[in-house]
Amino acid sequence: MSTLTSEYWEVDGVPLHTFAHSVENVSGNWTAPTRFRGENRKVAYRAGAMHRPKPADQKIESLAMWVSDRDADNQLSGGNTPHTQFNQNWLALRRLLWRDDGEQFVLTKRWESSPGVWITASALAEFHSGLEPRQIGRNAARFAVDLLLADPYYYGQQQMILVPLNTPTVISNDGDVILRKIGLTFNGELGNPTLTNETPEPDVWVKVGSQIAAGDAISLDVVDYTAVRASDSANLIGTVTHSGARQWMALASGANTLTLTADSGDGTCQVDYTPAYH
Repeated sequence: MSTLTSEYWEVDGVPLHTFAHSVENVSGNWTAPTRFRGENRKVAYRAGAMHRPKPADQKIESLAMWVSDRDADNQLSGGNTPHTQFNQNWLALRRLLWRDDGEQFVLTKRWESSPGVWITASALAEFHSGLEPRQIGRNAARFAVDLLLADPYYYGQQQMILVPLNTPTVISNDGDVILRKIGLTFNGELGNPTLTNETPEPDVWVKVGSQIAAGDAISLDVVDYTAVRASDSANLIGTVTHSGARQWMALASGANTLTLTADSGDGTCQVDYTPAYH
């Protein structure tokens, strides 16, 4: 199976750019940011409204596509006639993009962010509307499909940085947005460790108010707000305090300087993070 372009889309690893079918356009600017959810607060006798922070809302990705009467390798497979091949191609696409119960699938896109620098990132998507073919003769058609992304971001490859004790460490967030999809693992021996991101204003920091023994660890999931000790799976969320962000930790776009401090010990903090893109 051949992918016809260097910049491409995939669904669950199946290319959307082949001789059987292809994306020919993406509605609007396919790198445009998503809209925000929520409204500013209106107050009596005050002009305009009071600004309120707003989270990014879910978004729709609209793909304009065509389907042909050849298979993915530009052949007629299995003794098919052109019309039979067209019907098979269309049914395969429909099964790929429409799932029972609105089941999500992995939508992947690849693009060149700068000369020679390619980014591949994936989102979870579900069918929203479309898949209504307009025939181009008997054996080809064009159609559009709208895909809903409940989480509006595409995520790249997970990365890992080890932050030693009392050693400012630079972490680069190459994504488009402030990153909150982060895992933190405090590796003992550490007494009441604190991880601080000194780049935002004010600083963003998270502290685990516990003694972590040598060979043990406490892992924080910033998205799901969990804090678990490795040795006995104990829930230590009550020991976690933080400041500077709604989440326990955040990485701004670009370079971030993180520092691990503790009352005692010589352990480390492992930072696992996944850049997010529009």
